[in-house]
Amino acid sequence: MWGSADLFWPFIPYRFNSGSDFYYNFAFKPTIEAEANIQVGPWVGLDITAFGLTLFGTGAFAGVYATAEGLIEPTGLMGFARGEGVYGSFDDWQVEASAEVGAFFTVSAEVLWLEFDIFDWRWPFLVWEDGVAL
Repeated sequence: MWGSADLFWPFIPYRFNSGSDFYYNFAFKPTIEAEANIQVGPWVGLDITAFGLTLFGTGAFAGVYATAEGLIEPTGLMGFARGEGVYGSFDDWQVEASAEVGAFFTVSAEVLWLEFDIFDWRWPFLVWEDGVAL
């Protein structure tokens, strides 16, 4: 958007210009991520509550676990830039996946609304990782 005006001071012509220029573009890169975690085993714990609020809690959890996670995303960007039009493509995709199975032991505590792990140890039996370009 630009604007201009001509001003005439007595016998002295004067002209000024003002305005602004806008540049806009956007890019789009969709990413899909997923994670699953299963833990099975005995849990032992103690909670002290008052009026429905946990004042203090502690517990120990041990057993076996399985976890899997994955990611899929395009290697390029798709977008639009003023003056250039549409650019990029989603022709190539990157796929990453991993899985793990093992045993675990966790000791946790809770004070009011704060929950944290005091001790967390995992022993993986099987680890699988893969990355593929489609």
